[in-house]
Order: sequence, then C-alpha cells, then structure tokens
Amino acid sequence: MIAHKISQFLCLSSQNKKVIFASLGIIFLFCLRQGVILTPDSGTYISLSPVRIGLYPLTILLFLSIFKGYALQALVVFQLGFAITASYHLATFLRSTFNLPAFMHWVFIATFLSPLIVFKSANEIMSEGLAYPLFLVSSYFLLKGVVSKNIKCLLAFSFSIFLLSFTRQQYLFFYGIGVVSFLFLFFFAKDFHKNTFYLLSIFLSLGSFFLAERSYHLLVHHSFSQTPFVGCQFIIRPLFLATEDSYKDFTNPSERRHIKETVDEMLDRKILEKDPTHRGSDHYSVYFTPIAKIFVKSIDKIWEHEYKKNDPFQYTKVIDHQVTSMALTLISHNFFNYIKSYAKDIIYGFGGSIYLILCFSLAVYFLFRVLFLNEKNMFLVSFILAALIHFGNLAVICLFEPPLTRYTYSTSTLLGSLIFIIGYQSIKFLTLINRFDMEKKCNDHRS
Repeated sequence: MIAHKISQFLCLSSQNKKVIFASLGIIFLFCLRQGVILTPDSGTYISLSPVRIGLYPLTILLFLSIFKGYALQALVVFQLGFAITASYHLATFLRSTFNLPAFMHWVFIATFLSPLIVFKSANEIMSEGLAYPLFLVSSYFLLKGVVSKNIKCLLAFSFSIFLLSFTRQQYLFFYGIGVVSFLFLFFFAKDFHKNTFYLLSIFLSLGSFFLAERSYHLLVHHSFSQTPFVGCQFIIRPLFLATEDSYKDFTNPSERRHIKETVDEMLDRKILEKDPTHRGSDHYSVYFTPIAKIFVKSIDKIWEHEYKKNDPFQYTKVIDHQVTSMALTLISHNFFNYIKSYAKDIIYGFGGSIYLILCFSLAVYFLFRVLFLNEKNMFLVSFILAALIHFGNLAVICLFEPPLTRYTYSTSTLLGSLIFIIGYQSIKFLTLINRFDMEKKCNDHRS
C-alpha cells in the first residue's frame, strides 16, 4: 500500500515539471554544500602539468581569469549545473522514446545523478567533474541520433566526443562506437547511406582531437607532442606479473637495473608473491598504487643523469616513451599471463562473470533479432550500444589502471538505465501474463 502511494506520488510529480525542477534544485543545493574538494591530483590540473590533457586545465584557466579568487567555487557550480542538466535531458529522452511510465523518469534521474552524491564528482577539481556531463551529452546525442536517424544529432555526437576525449583520453573508444553506429545505420536504415558525412565527421573529430592535444602542449609546454601519461600506468600490470628473472629480458643496462630494483623491492616488501600465478585480480587493484610508487621513485634515481638536462616536458616525454617500450617488452615475454590478468580485470570491472554473461547474452540475442529477424525496435540497438560503450570503457581502463568505480561509473549508469528498462518491461510482461491467466480461469469458472 505504501509503495503504491509512493509510486502514485512520483508519477503525479513527474508530470509536473515544476516539481521535477524543484527536486533537481534541492539536489543541486545539497551537492553545493559539499564545497570545493581538492584531491592529490587537483594541483596537476591547476598547474597545467605536462601529464594532463588540455580541456580541463584550460577550463580552470578560463575560470581563474573570470572569477579570480572564486574560480574554483564557480567551477563547481558550473560542473553541478552541467551534470544535472545533462542528466535531466538524457532521462527525459529515455522515458519519452521508449514510452515508459512517469516513475521511470525518477529512476533514470536518480541513476545519472548518483555519482554526484556518492562520489562527489562535480565537487572535485578533477577532469571527471567535466567529463561526466560531457559523457551524458555524448550518449544523449548518440542514442537520439541512432534512434531517430537524425543526422544533426549524430554530427553533434561527433563534436561532443571531441570535447569528451580532450577532457579525458579514456573516452577515445567512443570513436569506435561511432563507427559501429554508422555501419548499423548505413546497412539497416533506409536512405542513410546518403549521409556518409556522419562517418567523415567522426574521422574529422578524431583528427581534431590529435591536433588539439598537440597544439595545447605546443602552446603551454612548447612541444608539439601527445600527452606523456601512458608509460608509467601501462607498465604496472606487466610489473605485477613480473618474476625475479624478468630483468634478463632487457639489453639496455638502465632498463635492466630499473626492472631488477623494482621487482626486488616489491618482493622484499612482500607486496607480491614470488609465483605470479598466485596474484589475483583483487590483489592487482590493492597493490597498484604501491607498485607505481616503487617504480616511479626510481625513475629520477636511475635516469636523471641521462635525461634531466631536458626541460620538464621533454624529460617527461622521453621517460614516458622509454617506460612504454619497457612495458611492451615485459608483455611480450609474459603474454599469456598478461592477457589472462587483463581479462580477469575486465570481468571484475563488469561486476563479475554472471553479470557479464547476462549482458553479453542479451546483447547477442538483441543483435540476432536486429540483424536476422529485421526487428525495428530501437531499444535493442540502444542496449547493444550501451553494452559496447561499457565494455569499451573497461577495455581501455584495464590497460592502464585497475577497474575502480571512479573510472567506470559513467558507463555503468548508462548501461544500468537500459537494464532498468528491461526489468520494467519484464515485470510488465509477467503481469500481463498473470492477468491473462486469471481472466481465463474466471471465464472457465463461469462457463
């Protein structure tokens, strides 16, 4: 009875935009009370560190020039407002497009706004504060463009993923999703083969990203180069799987010394067990930071005399290239274990093998219905895209980091919302069957 009344209240309230906006205003004020949150990494964005990509540092610089001493407070207000607005529009689109009841609007809004409350993402001076609403905007334009075959929305998607990738490089996988969406529309949407400009816009967007990234570093760090922030993250998993003899795979004396000292210290401090097969994916997430600290602190000690004469950006760039090469060497000599560990982390990040199998099975089933049964239900396509987006995000993250929730919540909220729709439709279907059975029994009883 109570649940029914609450449901009625939510349905009535969600029909009234004033009530929805009032609720969003309360959430905005609640989050705003948390104030500005500075993390250990915040300073790297404020100081325009060489390891950070351009859009978020430039955004901070813009707010500093406009709001001076209140720049960070103004930035938090902007991030909160942007995230809440994007959440509302994506939730409204999902509800209206798939003809869902009003209470599902609240379910979507709560899902999309949960990172603001749980992780305080909009309060932190971190690139996630801008990347998350940009992700919601990109998802909105992608789904709307595919569902309605709207070329304007698809072109807006191409532009939005440029902004998103220029904020956080982990979202570069979105360009692959864009190509997949184009191929679907090209082969299955009537007359869409004429709109090949969408595919061109994706490649123009990707080219613009690489140009913008290098131009930013040319402007700020006087070097037309990509962001040197790959190597020191990429090498952690290979080090996690390394053995006492892994240093023997290197011919460069500095590299041999670096790997040997790092592995020896990890084993001496009992951070790792000697047998790599006993190191589970849960251990990797626990020991990622200690391994990274051990490795990074030895960089200056070993290579300072070789590279420190360069300016800070060139030094970081050379070290990044060197460490990436070392990571590839470790991987090539331990490829099977690396792939096994990498796959385990993707499964772990997905929520476990059962959840992964469930989503994969649904995606394959929906794909079969779309390709071979020629179904026009665009929810099926939307779910497939959401599953690919979440998988693509995990695939990128697990190359460089453990699958921590702070890196996956954006794509999790999107996929979770589509799963909520499946849950609602399943309950609705079962309810109709139950009602049909009851009516049949009543009719049989009367006769």
